Amino acid sequence: MKLSSGHIIACLAGLSCVTAAPSDNGIAVTAQYDNLANTIVPTPLPSYRGLSYNDWSYASQQALAVGVLASQSFPNRLVAGTMATQSIAPDTPTYQAFALLGFYWGCGVRSAQPAASQPLACTLAVTGFAASTGKQVATTTLTYTPPSPVSVGTVPMDHAILPSSFNQKLGKVTFSVSNQPATAFLVDDLSYKLFAS
Repeated sequence: MKLSSGHIIACLAGLSCVTAAPSDNGIAVTAQYDNLANTIVPTPLPSYRGLSYNDWSYASQQALAVGVLASQSFPNRLVAGTMATQSIAPDTPTYQAFALLGFYWGCGVRSAQPAASQPLACTLAVTGFAASTGKQVATTTLTYTPPSPVSVGTVPMDHAILPSSFNQKLGKVTFSVSNQPATAFLVDDLSYKLFAS
């Protein structure tokens, strides 16, 4: 492929390369986590596709699970740790900022195998901090309410559509879910843009 001068090629976690002209538009990414090895035991995930993860693991949904929170894209999804707050940030020095566009999420009863946890109502606070100043520039509160009762199948995740204030150059985004550490906070199909400068 012939590229004009000034183009940027970004290869993320061994996947296909994304090509973008240098601008403030960023590189669009949707992290599905499904190219990671299947595991029912939470496996720490320090970084993935241009982001660094603080207090996050990933785990796989089992194919025949009934009455559990379903992965948005089968089988893997993020599992938050037991700290009061989890965070994501650009994977420096390659990237200096990111914009968070949305994600799928839900909560379940924390267990040794969060892929098999029963859905649980919860509240999630999401806060964004500017890459340039470190100051808080975006915040929203989301509520997850699973259907009840669940007798067959799996329970879908909610789609978090964030305010436009998250669509700017951020240096960190934090997530804080109610009733930690008893609640397992699960995320899938994280959508964002990466900025090299």
